[in-house]
Amino acid sequence: MKEHDLDALIAPSRFLIAQAEKREAYQRYNYAGQALELATIRERFAEIYSQFEPVNKIQAMKLDERDKLCAAAYYVMTGRLPKETE
Repeated sequence: MKEHDLDALIAPSRFLIAQAEKREAYQRYNYAGQALELATIRERFAEIYSQFEPVNKIQAMKLDERDKLCAAAYYVMTGRLPKETE
């Protein structure tokens, strides 16, 4: 009977430990996801930075700075120039 009483006392602390481990695992998971996303952004930026033709086309467009930035952002997101610039 004493073993049963001891298990009843230990069970809540086991649960709290398991809960903390799960919380830590989620934190590591989220950190890894953010690191992957940043690495993907850096890779995409390096790829685009190495491509002179699309960047030069955007710079040569007769648009105000805001529209050029929007065209560049569109190119970054899709890998294509906006239709009105092609």
